[in-house]
Amino acid sequence: MTRIPENRAIKARYALLYTEALHKNLVKVTSDSLIDIALDYYPKTNDWQRTAKTYFYKGKIYSTNNEWKKACENLLQAEQLALKTNDQKLLGLIYNELGEIYWYQDYIEDAFKYYQLSYKYFLNEADSLNANYILGSIAGCYLGKNKLDSAYIHYDKALKFFKEERDTKEISYLESALLYVCFLTENTKRIHEIFAKNKKDTTNSFNRYVILSECHYYLRQYDSAQYYLKLALADSTVKLNNIQKQSIYLHLYQIEEKRSNYKEAFQYVLEYCNITDCLFQQERREAVLNTEKQFRNKLLSNQNEQLKTEAQIHYLLLIILILFLALLICLTIYWINRHKKALRKKENEIEEYLQLVENLKEQHKFTENQFIYRLNEKNREQLQLKEALEKRLAIIKQLTALSIQYRGKANRDIFYTKVNELMKLHTLTQEVLHNLCDIVNINYHGIIDFLKKQFPQLSQEDLEWCAFICSDFSPQEISVIYNVSVNYFYVKNNRLSSKMDINQSLPLYLKEMAKQLYQEKFA
Repeated sequence: MTRIPENRAIKARYALLYTEALHKNLVKVTSDSLIDIALDYYPKTNDWQRTAKTYFYKGKIYSTNNEWKKACENLLQAEQLALKTNDQKLLGLIYNELGEIYWYQDYIEDAFKYYQLSYKYFLNEADSLNANYILGSIAGCYLGKNKLDSAYIHYDKALKFFKEERDTKEISYLESALLYVCFLTENTKRIHEIFAKNKKDTTNSFNRYVILSECHYYLRQYDSAQYYLKLALADSTVKLNNIQKQSIYLHLYQIEEKRSNYKEAFQYVLEYCNITDCLFQQERREAVLNTEKQFRNKLLSNQNEQLKTEAQIHYLLLIILILFLALLICLTIYWINRHKKALRKKENEIEEYLQLVENLKEQHKFTENQFIYRLNEKNREQLQLKEALEKRLAIIKQLTALSIQYRGKANRDIFYTKVNELMKLHTLTQEVLHNLCDIVNINYHGIIDFLKKQFPQLSQEDLEWCAFICSDFSPQEISVIYNVSVNYFYVKNNRLSSKMDINQSLPLYLKEMAKQLYQEKFA
């Protein structure tokens, strides 16, 4: 039991060291089968530093295969673990790799941010070599952002460092980049100065030839531009690959096209097409070989995994089948019990509904009887009110008739004698006026309520006046009741018509409204 973790630890350590050695020796690693051994072990331990390295190299492999999203996911995981261990150099490598990923995708601002972080951590670790490598990358970002002065300063600073280190490969690259910046800034003096100092250096002659050709091309010195390109083709010390030859023939074609030498331009186009076909066939062969290699590695890995998982799959399937059967039995029992409960519940609900129906019938019968009783009571009250109205109106008519009959000073004693025989006029009139509006409202189908709602500006006295008119009192009778002249009756009617804003006489309007209310009620 104790030997298994020890063997796994040794295998994981070997896989990590071997992968690290391949990358340090610039060997292109495209398969993740080796690093996966370390990735299967270290994340389950507390060794954060080796876990961070494992995720870092996993991300580099994804980056090599142009799987940018997976590469970023692993590199960011490595970043979190490296921050825990405060491994400055590893953080510098991680941020450099993230910068490269964003640079290849033309996200210059993101690449610039990560290059600066990488440069900072390499300086903290006093790793001048890697710091100056990053300095060249930062200069490239400045160049991409068209900040040529900053690019020139950073390239020049990095070039001075590598000249002290005598790193000829990096010196050639930086000089070529510096030549390009000088070309963009039209610093021809600096271009010829760099070219003259390194004329005997053949390590990067191709780039210098091309840059000088481009300088003369943009200065419209086409003969000089063609001379440097042909010099690059003829120089035996310059070993050109197909991509470089393709670039030279493309530039020569552009030069001849500018000079209107279409025949020679056509020959250069043919050379360009032939090299392009060769490159395409080469890329296809490499892609096929790479795919075949990946397929074989994947096939071996799948076979190993298949042997390990077949027994586990069968065992899991058996357990799942047993659990499924047990679950099915439990669900069946549960469904039967639930169905029985539902049936009992429905039976109880039906009984409750039947009982409720009986109760509702009884309640409906009782309510119906009460309604009929109240309706009869209301009809009886209305009849009594109507009789009282008719009696009171008859008394008032008798009073007004006596007033008309015995009008004048000579007949005053006779009038009062007749009135006293019937009843006292003042007491009777106040009693009648107190209930007149309510009685008229009932007898004439709510006409007083209609007037209150339609004409809220009417006073109680105005409503009582309208009530007398609705009850078919003559002008003489109303003038006697209110102790006013007959002319005042007509003046009062005109004022009320104006107050109510109607274009007809008040008695006629009230008669029509009473008729309309009657029709609406019995329609």
